[in-house]
Amino acid sequence: MTLQLLAEQHGMSLAEARAAQAAAEPEMEFADPLEKMVHEERQARLALEQRIAQRDVDEQLERAVHGLRTAFNANDDDVRATIQTALQMNLGVEALPMVYKTIAYDRFQQTLAAHRAQQAAQEAETQRRTQAKASASNIVSNGQGGGNGLTNRLSTDRNMSIREALEAAFDEAERG
Repeated sequence: MTLQLLAEQHGMSLAEARAAQAAAEPEMEFADPLEKMVHEERQARLALEQRIAQRDVDEQLERAVHGLRTAFNANDDDVRATIQTALQMNLGVEALPMVYKTIAYDRFQQTLAAHRAQQAAQEAETQRRTQAKASASNIVSNGQGGGNGLTNRLSTDRNMSIREALEAAFDEAERG
């Protein structure tokens, strides 16, 4: 998996990477068949050592991924992001928990910042409403917004006719 990730990161498949490696090794000619057999044995041993090393790396990666899943309840996307970040930073498998914690902390900070912004917006809206309520209360208590605006100026000792009320309203509208 590690080799596959590295090969894909550099734009080639694992088969292409192995073919490129095989092409890089020139075919050797041997005069003695025993030398050829020793060379083939050595190549087989090196290939076996590579497979064993790769298996060990794969097992170590699997243990690290299992550790992320159990310790942090990480999902597939979290594991992928953690491995990709570790690869980009050229960090080993042992750094995966630290990388995961860093990614989780960054996500938490983003969530916290969004929550704080939402709270600030709610507080601003509440404050705006409180100020509007206080302003409306002042207008009503000063007599500026209540009734028809004529009650403060006109004498209430006599009844007004409809015509007088309309004239007073028009006069008030022209002044105000």
